[in-house]
Amino acid sequence: MNNEVKEHPDEDYIIKFGKYKGKKLKDIPDSYLLFLWGDEGKELYENTPLKRYIRDNLDAIKANINRNRWYNKV
Repeated sequence: MNNEVKEHPDEDYIIKFGKYKGKKLKDIPDSYLLFLWGDEGKELYENTPLKRYIRDNLDAIKANINRNRWYNKV
């Protein structure tokens, strides 16, 4: 399984709200993307570049977060 976030047509989309307002999706930490994906986010961001980017990269985002947690314990 490839845990790299894939190149994506929406990766240069600039987020317009929140802690990372003004940043490109590809530059936002995985933990924040996963936070946005939470149950509320699945409905709030329906059919947006944000949702497509997270949905299409969700497995890699989760794997990167888990890998970083493991490295921080060592």
